[in-house]
Amino acid sequence: MWRFFSAEYNSAREIIDFYNLKKNMTEPHFQVFTGKNKKEEDVELIITGTGQVKAAMAAGYIMSGRSVDERDIFICVEEGMEHKEGCMLCSEIYDTSSGRYYYPDMCPVHPFVETSSESMEFAAWYETLTCFAMQHQLVFAKLGKNMAERLGGFLESFYDVYEQRHPFHHVYAERDIKDEKNVQELITKLGGSRVVWINHYKDVFNRKKQSLKLQKLSPAIILAKKTGQLIYPGSKECQSFGNSFFYYTSSMMNCLFDCEYCYLQGMYPSADIVLFTNLDDIFAAVDELLMEHPVYLCISYDTDMVALETLTCYCRRWIEYAAGRDGLTIELRTKAKMTEQLADYCREKVCENIIFAFTLTPDMVKLSCEHNTPPANARITAIESAVNSGLKVRVCFDPLIIADCPDEENRQSYSELIRELFDRVEPRSLYDVSLGEFRVPCDYLKRMRKKRPESKLLAYPFTKENDSFCYGREGQLLADYVENELRSYLPAEKIYRWR
Repeated sequence: MWRFFSAEYNSAREIIDFYNLKKNMTEPHFQVFTGKNKKEEDVELIITGTGQVKAAMAAGYIMSGRSVDERDIFICVEEGMEHKEGCMLCSEIYDTSSGRYYYPDMCPVHPFVETSSESMEFAAWYETLTCFAMQHQLVFAKLGKNMAERLGGFLESFYDVYEQRHPFHHVYAERDIKDEKNVQELITKLGGSRVVWINHYKDVFNRKKQSLKLQKLSPAIILAKKTGQLIYPGSKECQSFGNSFFYYTSSMMNCLFDCEYCYLQGMYPSADIVLFTNLDDIFAAVDELLMEHPVYLCISYDTDMVALETLTCYCRRWIEYAAGRDGLTIELRTKAKMTEQLADYCREKVCENIIFAFTLTPDMVKLSCEHNTPPANARITAIESAVNSGLKVRVCFDPLIIADCPDEENRQSYSELIRELFDRVEPRSLYDVSLGEFRVPCDYLKRMRKKRPESKLLAYPFTKENDSFCYGREGQLLADYVENELRSYLPAEKIYRWR
């Protein structure tokens, strides 16, 4: 269904005439018009009256008696083109009464100009409709003359566009960093993206009712300045590899890949990518820690930095920063292939205190729950290249996943993966190997299941241990098997197992 909201009849007259909508004479409180679009889908248009109170009251009244289908679209309209032809979509709504800003989740590709709005009705509809509908289902349009057919064509292809892949279609950037050189360079690199200036990244990132599924297909990128705490103590869910001073930092949040078991989908409300542009501030915070004690620092737990290297060059910046800093060890973990440019850069630099950690999973697991990731063969090629470049390479069989197949078949897939790895890579050339069963905090898993109700992996009857869910004994048996396989190639002191 298409459901239109308009404060005044005049703003909606062309839509009413174009779709030949008829007034619902049984509705006692508001003017409601109904009909069909060209695809014979239901169209409903509500005239709410002007002002925030009337707009919110009408939208709440109408929606309280309606169900919302996942392919419904809600279109809030007002006159805003000064009697010109055309249509503009609002990517920012400013509520003048409260001083709050709202950012609808914009369609990845559309033919219209984007603008900001100070409409009181738009603010009221946004607040009200997000109680019922998902962010991406809302469209806010300023209309001119002769626009009904063009707007209708956009709405007809709405979900066709959303279900294609359009990464970084929008760049949301904080106004306070607008004039910074690296921000302008990133925007230039993303020249085909639409830019929306915002006050704070959380205004976009923390919106309620965002669609993980659609944002993973078409993530936006958010450029922001990281404030507050910049370095964090390592999580108990992560391996410290025997390091007493174990930390992590997030110069990026979220990942281009789409692994069903990833804890980030339970940790964050959005699948959009946040890129913190003040990397020098994070470097300074690490320097302060190094004055107190050695630091083992994981820099890519909340993202895959290698996958975004072509855009950000952050791997290179971290490598350059780490060079010559005594007491600092950095782990850079990835599932991505290293680009030739990054590989060449690493060959030219001294990377003695950088551990390049590659996560390996069997293709059976990759195909079932690691969407958009490179296959095992490509990752082994990356490992081989890194080893040949003289880099310190860690291979991570973590998390170990129990696939939807007989136990013997699942174990065999890991055995073949390990055999393929060591057929191509000399065991002694690896820095070390880690393994660990799947585990996730209990509250994260609840959110993950809500976002992925179709996931067989997340539907597994996990065992609760110390506020986390894991496979329990079945996971331990798989880890025992993988550890024994690894011991055929490596000494025990080179194998780290999370317990």
